[in-house]
Amino acid sequence: MVGKDADACWDRISDFPAALGKAYPGLIVLKAGLPRAVGEEFLSRAHQEAEGEKFRMASFGQTGIGVIHLCLLEQADGAAIPALVGRLRQAAERLGGALVVERCPSELKPEVDVWGPTGDDFDTMRQVKALWDPKGILAPGRFVGGL
Repeated sequence: MVGKDADACWDRISDFPAALGKAYPGLIVLKAGLPRAVGEEFLSRAHQEAEGEKFRMASFGQTGIGVIHLCLLEQADGAAIPALVGRLRQAAERLGGALVVERCPSELKPEVDVWGPTGDDFDTMRQVKALWDPKGILAPGRFVGGL
């Protein structure tokens, strides 16, 4: 590949979820950060979970840095999404990682914990937020732990 074809290919690879979002407007993107050694195990589990719920899923792994994107393309049952996200988050945590919802339709956000559990640095984050936004007017409740 040379020229425009190569550029288009690298654009799709560099932002895989954005490329899929054009074709699937209701796309849900989950991002897992994991120890490099367990990426394959997590990916296998994720595909089993999605298949069990009859979700079509595409995935893209950056195994060298331990990042895996799971893209739920079309859902058979939208009500199953919060439970699926919870199971995938638990699988990531059991393997020493974490999972966040990077992209989803706005109507789904109240039903899904997009950030997951807070870490041991949450009090520090709360203090920094209070310093920068003492009136709590900048995107209230949109960050981890409802900050």
